[in-house]
Amino acid sequence: MRLRGDGYKKIGDAIGATTDAVKGYCQRHGMAGFGWASKIDVNIEKQQVRCKCCGRIVRMNEMGRKRMFCSDACKHRYYRREGDKD
Repeated sequence: MRLRGDGYKKIGDAIGATTDAVKGYCQRHGMAGFGWASKIDVNIEKQQVRCKCCGRIVRMNEMGRKRMFCSDACKHRYYRREGDKD
């Protein structure tokens, strides 16, 4: 329901939970903020990310930091090639 853009109160009323319980669940699962913003973020998350080294599509976990490389080998190869360019 949150991914459709519904608010915490509407979801709480539909499932019989408090607004605070719904809000806490949504915050823990990356769906916090305004309902319409969560709806927009779903489309962004579905975009495919390509490996910075080889260009293959990177498989993303549902939670956690976004990956930039398809494998550890690509990550090491990229940093050996690029070095520290600060």
